[in-house]
Amino acid sequence: MGKEHVNFYENIKEALMRLQYTVVMYDGEPYYVLTIADGKADGIFRMYMEPIGREKGSVLNSYGNVPHESDPAHRMKCMDEWMDKNPNSGVIRKMMNSPLFNKYRPFPLGMCNVGGRTLYLERQPLRHTQQGLSQAMLVASEVSLGNIKSRLNAVDIHSPQFRDCVLGIFPEVKDCISNLLDPDIMNDAVGFHRNFAFVRGPVQTLFLAYKGDVIGLLPHGDTSTVRLAKQFAHTKEVVADLNLFGDIIFQ
Repeated sequence: MGKEHVNFYENIKEALMRLQYTVVMYDGEPYYVLTIADGKADGIFRMYMEPIGREKGSVLNSYGNVPHESDPAHRMKCMDEWMDKNPNSGVIRKMMNSPLFNKYRPFPLGMCNVGGRTLYLERQPLRHTQQGLSQAMLVASEVSLGNIKSRLNAVDIHSPQFRDCVLGIFPEVKDCISNLLDPDIMNDAVGFHRNFAFVRGPVQTLFLAYKGDVIGLLPHGDTSTVRLAKQFAHTKEVVADLNLFGDIIFQ
């Protein structure tokens, strides 16, 4: 694989096997690969993709099935006609060798705020050949004071919440804290950074979570001090890199 192949993969069969029905990054934005086609004189495959993060989910929910003819050239013709008939679908067509795909490298995941809960998302290694991120690869661990449970299919890869996770879009720290201290707010945790979240405890206590672990306490209910548990002393540097807390101490 690599530089000797104009389309990154050896042939269109491999390209489909690696990328179809997965999420890839293009120009810094996540897209879901609907199909890949061939048929242009330049020999470069075209990828047909839709942006993720729409409230209605996949384009299939609003526009029905897109063409999936077996012949790559016929598929390209049908896809182009479909796009002409559905100009508002959001589906785009891009050359497969574009450097804006960044060689289809994995992209970071992390905290995801979904329906009042906060989940820490990771890629689950599977024995398959897909290179993009599929729904089956996604594992979500709930961030809480109790036992952290893994939840398969807890986050839809088409959802706005998943897009926010991929792009690192989170609420402001001050809003997270004030909302968690408000008894009328039902959330028990909220992610404010790709790797960090605040977790609400009993009697208006607040805790700090890093990835899948609750690592410390905010003794004053604000960012003036964080008290890290001794077993998480190794996280001091990454906590300090947040430039958020006045003091970092250990208990």
